[in-house]
Amino acid sequence: MGEHFGPYELLDKIGEGGMAEVWKARATGAAGFQRILVVKKILPMFAKNKAFIDMLVAEAKLCSALHHPNIVPIFDLGVIDGVYYVTMEHVDGVDLLQVLQRAARRQMRVPTEVALFVAGEVARGLAYAHAAVDHEGRPLNIIHRDVSPANVMVGTRGEVKLTDFGVARADLEIETRRGAASIVRHDGLKGKLSYMSPELVSGAEIDHRSDIFAVGTLIYEMLTLKRLFMGKSELQTMANVRKARITRRIERHDYIPRPVQDIIRTALARDPAGRYQSAADLYDAIQDYLFEARLRIGPSAVARFIVDLFPERAPRVAAPRTAVPGRRRGDTVEDMPVPGSFDEDLRTERTGRPSLVDDELGEEPSGLKQPPPAVAREEPADAVTVETEAEPTPEDPVDELLVAIEREMSAQRKAAARRKQRPTPGAEETDSDDDDDDDDDDDVPGPFGTDFRVKGNRDDDEFFGPVTLNTFERLLNHRAISEDEHVSIDGGAWVRIAQSQVRQLSPALFALPDRPVYSGPLRPAWLPRLFHQLSAAGATGMLQLSRGWVRKELHYRDGALLHIQSNIKGELLATIALDLGIVTGEQVNAALNTAKSLGLPVGEGLISVGAIDESRLGGVLREQQRRRFLEIFGWREGAFAFYDGVSMPPVVRPEALDVLTMLGPAVRAHYRLDVLRGIFAPHEARVVKLRPAPLMRMGSLGLSPEETAAIEAFEHGWTVARAIERVADTEDELHLLRAMFLMLALDVMAFADPAPRGRL
Repeated sequence: MGEHFGPYELLDKIGEGGMAEVWKARATGAAGFQRILVVKKILPMFAKNKAFIDMLVAEAKLCSALHHPNIVPIFDLGVIDGVYYVTMEHVDGVDLLQVLQRAARRQMRVPTEVALFVAGEVARGLAYAHAAVDHEGRPLNIIHRDVSPANVMVGTRGEVKLTDFGVARADLEIETRRGAASIVRHDGLKGKLSYMSPELVSGAEIDHRSDIFAVGTLIYEMLTLKRLFMGKSELQTMANVRKARITRRIERHDYIPRPVQDIIRTALARDPAGRYQSAADLYDAIQDYLFEARLRIGPSAVARFIVDLFPERAPRVAAPRTAVPGRRRGDTVEDMPVPGSFDEDLRTERTGRPSLVDDELGEEPSGLKQPPPAVAREEPADAVTVETEAEPTPEDPVDELLVAIEREMSAQRKAAARRKQRPTPGAEETDSDDDDDDDDDDDVPGPFGTDFRVKGNRDDDEFFGPVTLNTFERLLNHRAISEDEHVSIDGGAWVRIAQSQVRQLSPALFALPDRPVYSGPLRPAWLPRLFHQLSAAGATGMLQLSRGWVRKELHYRDGALLHIQSNIKGELLATIALDLGIVTGEQVNAALNTAKSLGLPVGEGLISVGAIDESRLGGVLREQQRRRFLEIFGWREGAFAFYDGVSMPPVVRPEALDVLTMLGPAVRAHYRLDVLRGIFAPHEARVVKLRPAPLMRMGSLGLSPEETAAIEAFEHGWTVARAIERVADTEDELHLLRAMFLMLALDVMAFADPAPRGRL
């Protein structure tokens, strides 16, 4: 049985973002009544923020008014023990992002009729939402604003449902959402960048036709398995969306029927006036093509495609399988992976097997002190790695840095026009639709130049800018631009950033060696051991962890973990200070303004406005580092890379984290019984024993009394299975497995026999 949350039994954790945890749950009632649903638990840090709760209530009210077979309904909104939650329908299936990733991995094209059916069902749901009225008959004028693959559910029965109206806008809720601006940071940029419309990215007024543009993007990506607008950085993605140059991209895929190409072009018209004027019009265009092409498609055919793609989700009693429509045996994606595709190869060159995490539950034993030379490993020709989270999830807002950049760029364009700006290298021009409605902000000359323009490494890449020296430096430090992109300073020639005079702006960025000393996939089975081995080996350098769009950089010196950098919104210093109740929202806004104007870190901005003193700031910084560390243990996939000798950025205050004492709480918080059972399943027949002379005492591990008592089982030389059989219940089993997992990871215990083949 799972843990209980009020009247709900939490069964499986579906996911977690910056604002909420999402659980598959069961509700029970009289006479054995049961219902499977989804419980969305709001994280505690937002529970005391009235503006955010008002926004949550507005979203629930909005969705409760929508009753349509293509929209996931909301059942309930409430609060239990101070935790706000929303319950909604559970769709037995996968989201469209998972479909595209699996199809790319298997190089299996989505049949045209399946893609059009999915898009048509999304359009039907949008048409209903766009025309919805409240209980008094007033038009709600809903705009979803986040129509993206992650928000489209495709069920194993072929149903298609649109979910997550968390960033939707309705006319009757405008004031409530304005009040929540301090949470979302910017009302116009809170969706996924590459699925926005040109007017939404530009900050212009939007209407329902913005959602139609997003559906056009979905159609293209389903048919090509390529990311239409995804750039190498957020800035490049925004530029791609704003330009909306799609003709050549569509024409590359000549297997797309010409009428379908026309549907995509119309939906993706840069000017809203050139698009379908309603979602119903888009749906009709799709149905007209399917009829004229004599393509029969319905939920049952979509269900067969989903089961063919995800055989593990097939019903226990299923009808005989038939061929998926439009698919031939051996039908594959038409070309090799290219940057921006769902099957983009993100592998790094590895040092053979990832020897850094050579634990009892992972790879073969190997030393850390003398790593093997970095040699590229030849991958199988059919090996494909899929980026699992190319962009923030709906609960993770876009970083406010992008908003500040866009504002500053707009102001700089106005200032440049007044100054009789010099011609841009290559005679390139910016879009004419950029809105220059921000306050003037003239450049202040600096030692490196007055204005900076940034673009990719191809001659035809669009540039962004001009931006000031301060903004350019922030872009570097926040990894919004990379050293491989190109910069033009004061109208000069385009040069690679890593080779330009700006290298000294961010020494840590350019200090990375060509390849890491250790790298590999990140697995829960040996995550604690990864930290233990770095400490035990006295490592100095940077451990880079990545999971989709999330990135963390952990800086070590002589085995001590001194600082963690993170790009997760909820782990910003100001967010944590608010959560702790140390500062108010007004103080944070004042500190951010002061920090920006004076070029200070946010912490010093808080001090400068009197919101916090030096000692309390130190406490907040320690809590920030603790949370950044503990969050890593919730990852179930990702990658790691260790760069030896990389220096820590000079802007942080190093303070060693007590990793050993944090491992226990981390495992208790994130390693549920089902996860631990999965880790130990291949090792049930193995004998576990205490090491005769461990490097540390058991008392230093911070084990609970129950965990310490469970370990006594291994004084008898029992196997894992024997020890599990002797526990009284699942709670004792959980104590046993947690303790055993920690002690194996930290070399206090060991298996007495070699590991079986094919283990995790």
